[in-house]
Amino acid sequence: MEQLKAIVSRHQGATQAGLICHLNPVITGWCQYYSTVVSKAAFASMSYHLFGRLLRWAKHRYPNLNSHQIVSRYWLVNKESGWVFQTREGLKLRGHPETPIRRHVKIKTSRSPYDGDWLYWGKRLRNYPGLSPWKANLLKQQNGKCAHCHLHFFSEDLTEVHHHDGNHHHSSYQNLRLWHRHCHDQIHATETEPTIGIPDTEPSWRGAG
Repeated sequence: MEQLKAIVSRHQGATQAGLICHLNPVITGWCQYYSTVVSKAAFASMSYHLFGRLLRWAKHRYPNLNSHQIVSRYWLVNKESGWVFQTREGLKLRGHPETPIRRHVKIKTSRSPYDGDWLYWGKRLRNYPGLSPWKANLLKQQNGKCAHCHLHFFSEDLTEVHHHDGNHHHSSYQNLRLWHRHCHDQIHATETEPTIGIPDTEPSWRGAG
């Protein structure tokens, strides 16, 4: 809070956009650092106190405006945008409560980074031997599930990185999915081979009744 207070004080003459650009990185970094512990009440408290600080900043800039005019100008409450400190161009201050709380899960005592369980360690470590950084990041994003059949991966499963739009030159994370190899092979086989007989509409072999 002292750091945010200092930033607001140093930028009394700055534009609203300039102030937001200085505050957002600090709020984002602090919230992400404490997002693994019990921080919900702390985030709400920080948001409340920062609102008061910003309201004083706004009144200092326009001492002749009343509170209703101030919040209409800087929070756009009359534009049905809610109580968000934002510019008319759409630049918004990041709110502390926007950061989700993700509890840190302790490593099981029976686990070892050398046990070969790429599934478990791939979701916990940024780098793991035998698992590419692409697959490790996709594994975390997908919560350990295949993006095609939505079943959980097992450590003995073979995996493939699938390009969602079919363009293998488009390798941004937004275009990549981690699939079981048999899911990947099945989809590409149906794209290249003619359908013979009755199509198989049963779910994936794992979990099928």
